[in-house]
Amino acid sequence: MVSAIVGVSLVVSLFFVISLLDFNETPDILYSKVVPGTKITVLAFVAPWCEPCNRAKLSLSVIRKAGVSVWIIDIDKTPDFAIAHKITSVPTFLVYVEGKRTTRTQDISVVVRIVKENMR
Repeated sequence: MVSAIVGVSLVVSLFFVISLLDFNETPDILYSKVVPGTKITVLAFVAPWCEPCNRAKLSLSVIRKAGVSVWIIDIDKTPDFAIAHKITSVPTFLVYVEGKRTTRTQDISVVVRIVKENMR
């Protein structure tokens, strides 16, 4: 039973990633369509074995509660998605403001600063 649930979860995750990557558009346009009407979107590429990733999750939770669209992407479960974004280490955060990627960083404090600046 558990393996069936895990299998379904993996298929759903892969379908979601494949659906995103099927768009023939730039990432900036893609994310503005995927999260329409969202001023700020944060893609957080993480791994469960990564301690800095685990520490960043509290900040990501606070950011999400403030109304920011936060996608936490486990690179072990969706390696093709990570490869498509040229993720070579974790954590890596991609920040989109009004549909345009403004920042790529490994520092959660940079993400928090950008969110604060754009929430005014």
